[in-house]
Amino acid sequence: MKLFSHNNRFGSSILILLIVLSILGVFLSMYNIVVESGGKISGLSVVLVIFSVLLSLFILRLIYRLQGDITHLTQQFERLKKNVEEAKIQESSTVEKQSDETKQAVDDLAVDIIPEQKFDNEELFWENVLANIAKKLDIVQAVVYKRDSETKTFLFKGGFAYYTETKPPTFVEGETLAGQVAKNRETIYLNEIPEGYITILSGLGQGSPKHLLITPILDNSAECIAIVELASFNPYSPQQVNGVEKMMRQIGEYIQTIDFSTEEEHDKSK
Repeated sequence: MKLFSHNNRFGSSILILLIVLSILGVFLSMYNIVVESGGKISGLSVVLVIFSVLLSLFILRLIYRLQGDITHLTQQFERLKKNVEEAKIQESSTVEKQSDETKQAVDDLAVDIIPEQKFDNEELFWENVLANIAKKLDIVQAVVYKRDSETKTFLFKGGFAYYTETKPPTFVEGETLAGQVAKNRETIYLNEIPEGYITILSGLGQGSPKHLLITPILDNSAECIAIVELASFNPYSPQQVNGVEKMMRQIGEYIQTIDFSTEEEHDKSK
């Protein structure tokens, strides 16, 4: 009952009053018994009266004690509730700050990827794009394949630290790992590159990277128009993967404004 709740002083006062009235009632009853018996009273009656009074006092003391304990527990609960709310606010602030820092890291990663200068042909453009990506990420090799609008085949268009004596492979959607990325329009991240998939040649000898990021470049209609492969000896963080995907969106928007074939044909005619 709300009337006798621990924080209701009016209810507590009523309860105490009831106990006092009960004690008075016991005394009045005892007085009536004495009067009716002509002033005679048994020892048992006296004991019962004394016991009733002591019991009432004990109950009264117990009520005060319980009320104090409940008040103390309520204060502790309120402090705990306040601490939890402050912890939630602090955690939310920390998560928001980390989210802002992650977003800033991704934005920084995607800056200055597209070269400002104009290029005579598409291969030089892609070589510079991949070189700029290599400056921001610890990659040791990168290649780009672009889809031919007529044959729908993906052809090698440029590379970074890419050396081979054989002609770079071609593929269509669904063929090879890059073809799967083109078909699904989703990035693939490999922590273990298949043996012989990539070989790096350097002054220190040959080495095989263990981490490969294959990501699509999409046009405005969400069609895959190019594929970029980025190989590294070190793993990519989730922030780096998000940054690369943002880079590809920027590049996709940019290359749709350039007609490299017209530029190359113009260069050949000179």
